[in-house]
Amino acid sequence: MKNHECHWPGCTIDVPAKHWGCNEHWALLPNRLKVTILAAYVPGQDLETNPSPAYVSAANALHSWINQEGDSV
Repeated sequence: MKNHECHWPGCTIDVPAKHWGCNEHWALLPNRLKVTILAAYVPGQDLETNPSPAYVSAANALHSWINQEGDSV
């Protein structure tokens, strides 16, 4: 199984490619964003490194939230 680093800016923890991020940072995200990215995940996209447009949109929303709120959590 392929791995990658957590998507939280500056985090270098290695996680399975099918995970957005490490447990610590995943726990900081609001549930509404977790639900959105989980719903957009297409099984196997981590193997093909070709995420769906819905997943990319959800990931962008996560990063926007982190940029606005992440420093205060």
